[in-house]
Amino acid sequence: MKNLLIGIAAASACGLALAKDIQVTGVVGTGTVASGSQAVGVSVNMNLVENATVTAAKGSKITIKFPNGCTANVTDAAPFVVSEANCKALLAKSTSPAPVMNTTTVAAVGGGTLGLLAIRDLTRSSNPTPQQPISPR
Repeated sequence: MKNLLIGIAAASACGLALAKDIQVTGVVGTGTVASGSQAVGVSVNMNLVENATVTAAKGSKITIKFPNGCTANVTDAAPFVVSEANCKALLAKSTSPAPVMNTTTVAAVGGGTLGLLAIRDLTRSSNPTPQQPISPR
């Protein structure tokens, strides 16, 4: 029984470690991942290691998701060395026409809007002063 509990705890710890891996989340076309002297074809759900080099074939796009939430889109423009710092640098260089909003931004904007509406409702009088009719003279 004790060995079974240790095995379950170890499996749970491995599951948590895998959940934090750097992962390929999208592949359009083809590409390769090289680490050391080995190179293999890229596939969706593939786990990557730090400092591996991802190369997209001409016209291809490979999407990589990091544990910190950073997402790198690798194209045939240049190979990408897998690291969170490189992901952040790639994002800084990209020129996205639409602003990126993460859940923190949405929560802050939404919360601020709700707060303003609450203040407006609290300061609004529930019994407005009736207007006196104007008597004709």
